Amino acid sequence: MRILFVNHTFPGDLGPLLAAFAAQPGHEILFASCRGRRDFSVPGVRHVVLSPSRSRRLAGDGAGTSLDRAVEMGRQALQAFRLLRQSGFVPDMVLLSSALEQGLFLRDAFPDAFVACFAESLPSDGLAGDGKGLVRHLLQCRQMQQSNLVIRLTAEAENRDQEQRGVVSLPYPVDTDYFSPLTPNGASGPQAGTRILCAARDAADVWQMLRLAEVLLAQCPGCRLVLLCESATGRESLAELGLSLPTGIEIPERLSLQAYRDLLRTAAVITAPAAACLSAPVLLEAMSCGVVPVLAGDAPHWPLLQEGGGGLWCGAADLVPTLAGILAQPHQLAELSLAARRTVERHFRRQDVIPGQLALLHQARAAWLRKKQGGTTA
Repeated sequence: MRILFVNHTFPGDLGPLLAAFAAQPGHEILFASCRGRRDFSVPGVRHVVLSPSRSRRLAGDGAGTSLDRAVEMGRQALQAFRLLRQSGFVPDMVLLSSALEQGLFLRDAFPDAFVACFAESLPSDGLAGDGKGLVRHLLQCRQMQQSNLVIRLTAEAENRDQEQRGVVSLPYPVDTDYFSPLTPNGASGPQAGTRILCAARDAADVWQMLRLAEVLLAQCPGCRLVLLCESATGRESLAELGLSLPTGIEIPERLSLQAYRDLLRTAAVITAPAAACLSAPVLLEAMSCGVVPVLAGDAPHWPLLQEGGGGLWCGAADLVPTLAGILAQPHQLAELSLAARRTVERHFRRQDVIPGQLALLHQARAAWLRKKQGGTTA
């Protein structure tokens, strides 16, 4: 089977699935990415880098400009996909990130391929005021609409949405061997006593995260807070604050994978302005290192963290007191650290999760082919 991966980076979050497909015999695999190390390779996989938008007129972050830039990047990718087709590479299956500009016109190049997209979790509020966020939302809707299967990688057990046909929630795969605690018993390391990670996925959450850090620092002046934002725009906003931040608040530069892992290993707790601000990968990789999540919001947001799952839940008004309270109880913190690690090992270990993803994709494509050959619409 010919398989095309399309992702922001190479190999990024799709790396474990890519390696699993590459290990199966009989596949020809090509990976197209916007960014990625050219000196890195995966055996059995051909890698191409898609050209970024070079138009000087498309500067700015407004919704209109962001949409114009997305359309231009989608057209450039379409040209690259057509060249692939002319060279003889016509994929049977396409796996791609949603909210990705390069996938906008994918169906124009490969109308007969089985397409599965990996949906991102997008914020429900603030989209209208954030041009990039609004366009991401539109791109994701477009990608989901033109896909045969939509997969959400979450901090949850497998769940097939009965209200939205074709949407499946799967556990996010964690490399528990790499993301592991410093200490052999699995608890957070000896340096973790006062280090707290405040994390957020989107730029819109940066100011809430900063306010949380300042209030927490006032309540626990002995702790050190590290602010992490997955959004490049959010990181730029934090970097601009620079020396104006209070002593005790750290903002790391863009982290390598090893530096990111090492940072997680030295933390006691991870928190966020609200549970919805935290992405599943950061949450689970932190827990795998023995970091305890203390979150505000509805506990059903991540049911596996309840009842011994290694996390603490509270109302928004109680977040800072709850954080201060658990930091003052090292024995309970150590127990939660062990429970957090066990939860990830039990439900999200990459070696256990990836075979299920492979099986699902093969089964979904086989069902799609049967419907297609039977003359019905998949």
